[in-house]
Amino acid sequence: MHAIITQLFNSLNENQRVITSNQRLATHISHMHTQMHQKNGLSTCWLTPRIISLQHWLVECWQELHLCGVTQANKLLNATQKKALFYYFSNCLHTDYPLLDVSETSQRAQEVWDIIQKWQIPLEVLMEDQGDIQNLCYMVIQSYHNHCEQNSYLDDSQLIGWLSKQALQYLEHPRQLILLGFDDIPTQLKALFDVFSTYCEIRQIDKSLPSPSLHQGQLIASCDAVHDIEQLAEWAKCLYDDNPLQSIGCVVPQLSQHYRSVQQIFGQVFHRYIGPFQASRDTPYNISYGRALGDYPLIAYALQSLSLHQGKHHFETLSHWLRSPFLIGADQEYLARCDLDIRLRKQGDVNLSLSTVAAHIKKMNCPHLQRALQTYQALLDKQPTRGKPSEFASYFQSLLHTLGWPGSRNLTSAEYQLYQKWQQLLLEFTNLDHFIPILNKQQASSCLKYLAMQTLFQPQNQSKAIQVLGVLEAAALPFDLLRICHLDDKSWPIVPSNRSLIPTWIQQTYHLPHSSPQRTLAFYKRLTQRFKVNAPQVIFTYPMYHEEQLLQPSPLLGLTANQEQKRGDSLFKLNSNLRNMFEVIHDEKGPEILEEDRVGGSYALQQQANCPFQAFAHFRLSASALPEINYFITPVQRGQLVHATLQQLWERIGSHRNLCEAHQSGLLTEWIESSVAFSLVQFKKCYPRKCSTIIDQITRQHLIMQIKRWCELEIKRMPFTLVATEKKRCYSIAGLSIKLCIDRVDRLEDGSLVIIDYKTSAYFSLKSWFGDPLEQPQLPLYALSYATGKSISAISIAELTSNTMQFKGLQRYQGILPGNKSLEQLKYTYNSMVSWGDLLHQWQEKIQQLAIAFRQGYAAVAPLCGQSCQYCDLALLCRIGRSSSL
Repeated sequence: MHAIITQLFNSLNENQRVITSNQRLATHISHMHTQMHQKNGLSTCWLTPRIISLQHWLVECWQELHLCGVTQANKLLNATQKKALFYYFSNCLHTDYPLLDVSETSQRAQEVWDIIQKWQIPLEVLMEDQGDIQNLCYMVIQSYHNHCEQNSYLDDSQLIGWLSKQALQYLEHPRQLILLGFDDIPTQLKALFDVFSTYCEIRQIDKSLPSPSLHQGQLIASCDAVHDIEQLAEWAKCLYDDNPLQSIGCVVPQLSQHYRSVQQIFGQVFHRYIGPFQASRDTPYNISYGRALGDYPLIAYALQSLSLHQGKHHFETLSHWLRSPFLIGADQEYLARCDLDIRLRKQGDVNLSLSTVAAHIKKMNCPHLQRALQTYQALLDKQPTRGKPSEFASYFQSLLHTLGWPGSRNLTSAEYQLYQKWQQLLLEFTNLDHFIPILNKQQASSCLKYLAMQTLFQPQNQSKAIQVLGVLEAAALPFDLLRICHLDDKSWPIVPSNRSLIPTWIQQTYHLPHSSPQRTLAFYKRLTQRFKVNAPQVIFTYPMYHEEQLLQPSPLLGLTANQEQKRGDSLFKLNSNLRNMFEVIHDEKGPEILEEDRVGGSYALQQQANCPFQAFAHFRLSASALPEINYFITPVQRGQLVHATLQQLWERIGSHRNLCEAHQSGLLTEWIESSVAFSLVQFKKCYPRKCSTIIDQITRQHLIMQIKRWCELEIKRMPFTLVATEKKRCYSIAGLSIKLCIDRVDRLEDGSLVIIDYKTSAYFSLKSWFGDPLEQPQLPLYALSYATGKSISAISIAELTSNTMQFKGLQRYQGILPGNKSLEQLKYTYNSMVSWGDLLHQWQEKIQQLAIAFRQGYAAVAPLCGQSCQYCDLALLCRIGRSSSL
């Protein structure tokens, strides 16, 4: 391919014109032509050849014919005007079909329209064989077609057919048209080239490519798909380091699906020498993947801002909008807006309106945002109910200006390009006045959003040495070195996804691409052969495994793997380089607590035992993940309900005797029901939108049944009297003042005490009271908080779950609590423990060790076991996975 392109450049003159299949290929070929002259150094200037994409050439022909005044004037629709018309006619059906997805229908209708124009399929043929979905799309197509005919409009799909019928002799024809990058030429385009062939010679480069030998190219096996991309990035970097002037092609089939993985891996490989606080340097690679304009954060926040007043929004949408850097005062009020976000999360509302958010903003220190929303809401009263697109475009601009979009900070190059693209889209939306009638406010807003989601955008970059492309983009591009990955027998050829609404028999009759397995196979055979001649050195790779499935190279390659690489080779090399570059500092201690201070409850010491870093981050740094928003009552909130209900109930019962009497008289059920009702009322005050009528009834019934079952177990106990519920105490040890809240304390007939802690999850094990360190210090702390250990006869967890109702703990002798064990029944104890007093002494020593470590600021990332990290919310802060890989 390189030799043919070079030969083409040497013979190009002013009587020749190169037509490429797309703009990327035209830019690439022009850049190659410039590089060739720069390398030769024979002249400081040269004749710029006419290299142009097909679409630009067609528009030039249309403009030239109109300047000559040969034919009736037509209006050529641009892409935005075409999409807007399809959306408008789809939206017209929404009144008769309220469940119609307008965006999907307009998109599918436009796809079908482009196909029938390119392959010359009469619309009448499609109307003969249709279902419900096809019928709606064809109705949109028919309306669009009639509208274009009545107003003499042309779009890009009709332009080729229109030119074929014009007097082309009035055009200024070159002697030769050279076609580059054309493979499966549509019927419509073939007819146009046939007409042009009477005025000039047409030469197709793709047909003159040399046939590759059967074994041309190198095949390499990798472990899996991820390793395949890792090898691709390492290969590209090594070649670039050796010679940054050579062009390197990296082809990833179905790049849209693997984009995030490709972006992450290439970033790791090429940015390994950048420190954690340095700005990313300009990269030598470009990943060719255009996303919808509305998917980029800058534009997404603009669209959210325009729809804030439209009913309620999901909390996550408003949460992202509040913390957006593209709003007025984002830098000055960032922390206050984060506090506002946390406040809204704790309230637990899943759906919020703008007025609700504005009411909360008044209570926070966000004056910039508060004033902006006040002006925004005042501007809503001036919103036109119906009007032209230009009127709505001006109004949308005013709304965004009121909110300070796109912010006060300097935009990056990519963000500035996005901003310009958005301004261009608004300008094109304004110019729709001549094409679309009067719109209402809902239609105008949804139409603009649709256009933003249908407009693809990729930031412009300078020409890069390394191009990461999809297969169709790379098919006609010549490179110095080329590597194509993911070519296993399951992925190549790519199975086409048949989303077209055109029936299969019509596709086959008119020879549409991928209309049959035979055509698909032939297409990928040609594509594979073209890749083999697109560079002097071509490498094909494939993954050997997908999960546990063994893969083979695609038979289309005709090659045998001559090299196998084990997963981890390149990663080991990468991690070794990182270890050698960075100096590792083991800093496992924070500042010591100098004065006695209350640091929280027993949970601080429990976390100190499970992982010192958890305790330090949570209780010294006040670090925690953002609260999650749940539609229903969470397990933690359900536990709060159980605690509140039992507290209310036992303050009324007071003793075992009263419990038994109430049970016999039937009064107990009434007490339980009233206690449940009281706790639900208090719960609703904190979470007003958590309890709908149905959820309230289900929760009420479940609580009543759960408390009844628990009371049946309490009746089997020996006589006792209630001492306190939710007893608050302070216990000082090793200079720490620890706040305690004991769920319940009972007194037996002998005067000794029983300490009970309610749990609504079955996770506790008695072994956790005899480990080193002490994993669950909560109840041992409760026992030590009383002056003399002799006054404690039992400590126990009260497990109230859907499946179990049981006591689980320790007691001096049998019979105090059903299910509790005495020391003699345990198979695991401390070695030096022979009595209850010895147990309390051991606990005091273990808790003192934890308290000293916490006080001294010991904060190593050292989880006790795997479960210590299972529910931890600090993974992004401690980076335990990253540290182990380095």
